[in-house]
Amino acid sequence: VKNLAVSGTDACQADLKAIRDAKADAVIANYGLNDAYGANGQPRYSLDAYAACLAAIDAAARDAGSVLVLLAANPTLPSPGWDAGRIDAYNQVKRQTGAYYCAQPSLRWTAAELPDGQHPTEAAKPAIAAALAACIRSAL
Repeated sequence: VKNLAVSGTDACQADLKAIRDAKADAVIANYGLNDAYGANGQPRYSLDAYAACLAAIDAAARDAGSVLVLLAANPTLPSPGWDAGRIDAYNQVKRQTGAYYCAQPSLRWTAAELPDGQHPTEAAKPAIAAALAACIRSAL
């Protein structure tokens, strides 16, 4: 496992060279929140631009002989400046890329799991990891 994640980045900032150079069996990406919510709560990228960035990530993974697994964006809870449903459109784009789409686990997703409305707690992460592991097994 090689972690190439850079916290706070978005899909259009993915290091495509690093993805190609990794030559991993699977490349896992969890983009969405930073693409859907830029400055002042406005989307950073349109859905079309987001799709183009995901296509570039998928192409880089394929160039390396890797399968791309796109983990659904973290769910969000309603809060000022956040439309909890907005992320659904970005997840739909992920489903349409041709990469393997991996849903988040079926949790209640309350403030207990997402205390700031968007970032899972350590207690929620094992369920996310288990869902992702199952997706990777299926994708390979």
